[in-house]
Amino acid sequence: MNIKIIGEGYPIVMLHGWAMNLKIFEPFVELFNIKKYKFILINLPDMHDEMIWDEVIEEIDGSLKKISIKEFDLFGWSLGGQIAIDIYLKNKTLVNQLYLVATTPQFVNSEQWKLGLEKNIFENFSTGILSDSKKTLNKFFNLQLIGQENKKDLLNFLDSNVSKEKINISSLHNYLKHMETKNYNNALEQISCQVNLISGKKDKIVPIESQYELLKLVKNKRHLFIDEASHIPFLSHAVHCKSFMLRNYE
Repeated sequence: MNIKIIGEGYPIVMLHGWAMNLKIFEPFVELFNIKKYKFILINLPDMHDEMIWDEVIEEIDGSLKKISIKEFDLFGWSLGGQIAIDIYLKNKTLVNQLYLVATTPQFVNSEQWKLGLEKNIFENFSTGILSDSKKTLNKFFNLQLIGQENKKDLLNFLDSNVSKEKINISSLHNYLKHMETKNYNNALEQISCQVNLISGKKDKIVPIESQYELLKLVKNKRHLFIDEASHIPFLSHAVHCKSFMLRNYE
């Protein structure tokens, strides 16, 4: 796992989603005044076959503790949003705000959660990443950008900055096993800091209906639901997201 730090001001820790890396955040971070903000971009660690979820969280948390930041905000996107919740629970006194971007309590429908993906869709990704990773990742990238006017440019960016990186397929499969069953409903009720929800109403992975339900589960909240955005609003509608965030620091 590696970390990239951009800026020298107030710390904001950023956690990416499944099958991505920290480069996904770089165009967004470049919009900010790096004298005022310090963006700590984290590559999620590889999840080995015998690794349990708590070990993933401990590895990320341990890396943060080595930086010795006294207080910070957490910005988690998709799977990274779930991880941000876990990191928050280990650092309640240090975290001032959570940004949960296209985040869901559970990715796959279950008795506890009815606003996720159908299990067969998720299982297709899980088997596909092992049998034909290139085709599966391409399908995943396209799914995240449905309905975006700048889809071609965004796909080129993902292809140049994500697909070209060495990907541990076994690790991706292990993360999917976690994502299929883990539910964060109870964890969300334990959050006492401000929670900022950012989502796109065209999202096909984390439906907007789930975000309205999420609003009921958290206490101190603000939200930005963008009509024309899909699963990666901080790329497709970066200015909207930046403006929303800056209002917290004025």
